[in-house]
Amino acid sequence: MIYQKHLLLLVCLTVHLFAGFVTIEGPSPVTINKWELQADYAEIYSRLAPGRKIDRTPLTIRFYKSREVSGVRPLLPEWGGGGAVGTDLIIIPVDKDPFLNQSFIQVAFHEMVHIVLNRAYPSLHIPRWFHEGVALSLSGDLAINEHVIISWALFIRNLVALADIDSVNLFTRSRANLAYCQSRQAVQLLIRTYDIDIIPEILVSAKQHQDFWKGVHDTLGLTRKEFARLAREDLHKRYSLLFVFADTYLVWFGIIVLFIIAVFVTRFRNRKKLESITESENYETGQQK
Repeated sequence: MIYQKHLLLLVCLTVHLFAGFVTIEGPSPVTINKWELQADYAEIYSRLAPGRKIDRTPLTIRFYKSREVSGVRPLLPEWGGGGAVGTDLIIIPVDKDPFLNQSFIQVAFHEMVHIVLNRAYPSLHIPRWFHEGVALSLSGDLAINEHVIISWALFIRNLVALADIDSVNLFTRSRANLAYCQSRQAVQLLIRTYDIDIIPEILVSAKQHQDFWKGVHDTLGLTRKEFARLAREDLHKRYSLLFVFADTYLVWFGIIVLFIIAVFVTRFRNRKKLESITESENYETGQQK
């Protein structure tokens, strides 16, 4: 009897594990595999909440065609490539230009980071820049000219304040691009200066204090203003005027401009030389007469 109970328990556990907790709905791309996403989820959870039991509450990832959804207020901004709704749902449109040129796998991974943060730290208000910066840092490199976007914003003095990124859903696509790039760089600054483990350290401390910035101060010894200043200084040090050399279009534009200037200078010199020769010939002719 005891043997049968143990066998039944083992069968139930096996069925539970192989049934999975991630459900894929809608016209999902061929690159999406639920088992790989479950493994990615477990990796994200272990990294952001180390030592804690992984929360395997059912998670639905719903792919949809936005043009087929009518009469419903959109949950995403016009540039949105995906969204985490609460703690149990991810929505990803398949018929829009992907935000930041990320793949669908990256978008799903990115949104799962948001889900994990929401589940592991449910009562903690985490600033949007940190949410997005961690998600972008873990989901892989951006396929856009991040350095050009940031360096141009530095050149025209148009950076986004980290605190303002909480309202990123109201931004235009170009402004949102900048906000997300700055978010990633702020988190990358933490990872470069310390290591990836600094992320959960800040979150655990913040959870204890029930205040994100108290967690930052407890972990790093920095206030909100001090960290914002360091993040801005880091961008200036790494990206000021870089766009002039990094942007292919600007490089070719500069080459064309220099070529045109060279042509005009050469023509001007040749004209002056011709005028000088003509004057000299006229003078010699006059002397001979």
